[in-house]
Amino acid sequence: MTRAARSTPALRLSTGPTPAAPDALPDFDSLDDRGLLAHLLRHRVGDPARTADRLLARFGGLGGAVAADGPELARAAGLGPEVIADLKVLRELAVRLARADASRGPVITTWSALEAYARAALAHRPREQFRVLYLDHRNTLMQDELRAEGTVDHAPVYPREVVRRA
Repeated sequence: MTRAARSTPALRLSTGPTPAAPDALPDFDSLDDRGLLAHLLRHRVGDPARTADRLLARFGGLGGAVAADGPELARAAGLGPEVIADLKVLRELAVRLARADASRGPVITTWSALEAYARAALAHRPREQFRVLYLDHRNTLMQDELRAEGTVDHAPVYPREVVRRA
């Protein structure tokens, strides 16, 4: 890594305290994935920038890092249970935000909302999942149900079971 990359605002952000005044908060939009992750880890690990680098390299990006299993996170970066819980909360927040966007309006007519929800719910999963999305008469998302979780490349589905639940 170059010297310039190490002196980015993301690194400075990750090590210092968050300002008390709301108008003095850093511009989080300008941070890259490394900076955001380092900022999240800043009170939990000794070197948040190095830990963020390890997680991003090992899991291929921010999505992979927050979707990784707890034991994998512990092995890859020596993270403890509290940090792992923080990452799991972050992932669940992303899924719920996408779900809220998708359930505000008709899902079928707003493909971008459905796509965003599906990406948040399914991206970076280590195994295939089959989910059933239940829609009301206006095509609004009512429920997302995980029906099957499979292996790396397939998930067994029994149509009779899907129809029975519907």
